[in-house]
Amino acid sequence: MARTATTSNAILGLLALRPSWPAYEITRQLRRNMRFFWPRAESRIYAELRRLQESGLAAARTERTGDRTRTVYSITGAGRRHVRAWLSSPPRATTLESEPILRFLLGDLAPPELLMDSVRQVRADALAV
Repeated sequence: MARTATTSNAILGLLALRPSWPAYEITRQLRRNMRFFWPRAESRIYAELRRLQESGLAAARTERTGDRTRTVYSITGAGRRHVRAWLSSPPRATTLESEPILRFLLGDLAPPELLMDSVRQVRADALAV
């Protein structure tokens, strides 16, 4: 099986858990439940949803709710087979991303007062849990 981006697999996994998800709800679930171990920008999630649809792993339909139109995604049979195959393969090594820690690592390049922004961000992230 060709490896796909883990973002794709995370989205397909969510789609496999529930019959259909509006795009904004998928981004909300990823932000709420996965942000500390799989942070992704919302724009990247929307782009990945479109890619999954184009590749036949997800299907999309539009719905109207009041004056709004929203895109609702569901997993296809090919998407379910893909998730099963991915879960059967060995996982990649763990990696975590933290821009504040990266800034600490490069701290000699910035004045200490700017590094305090990183300290405040780490604190805010910890309190947001």
